[in-house]
Amino acid sequence: MNIEEIKKTNYFLEVKSVVDKLDSTGIIGAGSGYCLSMSDIIHKLLHQKGIESKIVECSLMVTLKNPPAIHLVGYSGFYDKNYDPESKMDNHIVCITDTEAPILIDASISDVDKKIKYICEPIVKKENHTNIAEFDFPSSTWMYQEKPESQVPVLHQRSIIDRINTDNKFKKQISDIQKFMIILLGIGSLNLIRGSYDFYQTYVNKTNSWGPHNHSLLK
Repeated sequence: MNIEEIKKTNYFLEVKSVVDKLDSTGIIGAGSGYCLSMSDIIHKLLHQKGIESKIVECSLMVTLKNPPAIHLVGYSGFYDKNYDPESKMDNHIVCITDTEAPILIDASISDVDKKIKYICEPIVKKENHTNIAEFDFPSSTWMYQEKPESQVPVLHQRSIIDRINTDNKFKKQISDIQKFMIILLGIGSLNLIRGSYDFYQTYVNKTNSWGPHNHSLLK
C-alpha cells in the first residue's frame, strides 16, 4: 500500500482523529518541546480507542527548505551546549502505532516548522540512512533515527519528581490561601460582633435608658 491508500484506511483515520481532537484543545501548540509528556498522552488516548502503540526514543533532524536551516533534536552533545546539564535530555520521543502500516506521531514539534503543527504519518519504507522513518514535506524534511540506549525510565522518574514538587508547591499555596481566608473570616467575625455591639449600645440600650425617665416624668 502507498501513503495515499494508507491514509484512507479506518485505522489511520481513527489515529488522525485522536490527534486532531487533541490539537483542537490547544494542547499540541502548548506542548512544544515536551516530547515525553505529549507522546505519553497520545499513547494513552490511542489505548482508550483500542489502538496499540509504543513510545520510541530517537534522534530527529529537520532540514528546513526556505530559508535553509537544520534543526537537531536528541543528538548527543546538542543539549550540552544549549541547555542546563541538570535538565538535559539527549534524545527525542515519539509514539508509533502497532497497526498494519505503523503511524509515527510527533506532537511536540510545532515550533520547528510553523507550517507543520504535528507529525502523523504512515511509515511505508525505511531509508538506508535511517532506521525509523523519513518524511518529506514542501517546507521541510524530517528524519527519525532510533537510539539504542534508553533514557525513558530516568525521564519518567524526573517527570514524577517534578510533578510531586509542583503538587507540593500548589498544596503550600492552597494552604497559605486557606490560612489567609481563615484570618479574613476571623476579622470579619470580629467586625460583625463589634458592629452588633455598637448598634446595641447606640440604639437598643439608648432606647431602654430613655424609657424609665419618660415614665417617671409622667408620674
